[in-house]
Amino acid sequence: MNSNPVATCNDTIMLTLGRRLVSFGLGAKEMLTWPSGMKNFMLLRILHIHSINTDNLPPSAFQPFQGQLLQLHLVATKMTHLPHAICDMTSLTTLQLKDTSMSTSDSNSFFPQCSHNLTRLQQFYINHDDSLQHFPSLPKYLPNLQVVQVIDVQRLEFIREEDILESNTNLPFLKIEGCSLQHAPSAIAKFSKLQILSLRRNKLVTIDTFDFIDYPSLKQLDLSENPLMYVSPEAFANLTSLTVLSLSRTNITTLPRALAGISTLQTLEVENTKVECGCDLAWLKGWVNRINMTKLHGKCYQLDQDIAQFIQGDFSYC
Repeated sequence: MNSNPVATCNDTIMLTLGRRLVSFGLGAKEMLTWPSGMKNFMLLRILHIHSINTDNLPPSAFQPFQGQLLQLHLVATKMTHLPHAICDMTSLTTLQLKDTSMSTSDSNSFFPQCSHNLTRLQQFYINHDDSLQHFPSLPKYLPNLQVVQVIDVQRLEFIREEDILESNTNLPFLKIEGCSLQHAPSAIAKFSKLQILSLRRNKLVTIDTFDFIDYPSLKQLDLSENPLMYVSPEAFANLTSLTVLSLSRTNITTLPRALAGISTLQTLEVENTKVECGCDLAWLKGWVNRINMTKLHGKCYQLDQDIAQFIQGDFSYC
């Protein structure tokens, strides 16, 4: 029913639907209030709320299905804060916000104050928010989060130390893509068990020596589609578990010496990057063979040759 110009929902129809449906979507800009017929959806597992034209939901909005709802998707709503009713959704595993305008200026007020843990919530997504300026602090009542994605939040330029709470540092998967980060945020090193980190499509120009100094568990790092021009020679020295690194679609013109500090790398991606193949890549031959890297994706700029093939060539003339 979502995205249709429906202002109200017939209670008889909602009763019939509610007895059968486990997945349901509703909402339109014409809908100004929460439908009373939602009280009949006692089997609901997945709910999409789309474009509902109210900035808040009643505290009892999710009560009929709060114990069994698994996924909640809020899309293009006028809500500026997450509804407190989320606190009672004890089975919730996935929470997605898309095309929203969460206007809070305080990262600690993004989530409602809940008195008990939501132990089953594992995935949290924000896709395209026009107002959000700070990384939302993940509250201590979300102890089992596995995936956090913050994508296309253009006003997010940096992440403050206070935005990452010490009470929730076990997160293994983090994507911050399509934002406006100009530096790799040191604050996210607090996620000490982070295994996969993507900073794709930000505004990173340099990677400095201490940007990735404290990521002992990191296995995959994606820096692609940044205007990256310089990587410090010691930038990756402490990434002792890294197996996959992407520098694709960046502005680097050579493969950075920082790669020599990674002994565990298996895959390096530099596709659609203007890497100039010449004598300055001679050192890579010994490094690639020594660490037994299996995949190097990318072509030499102005040469019809894979970089992997080039560095296995003869450098005696250099």
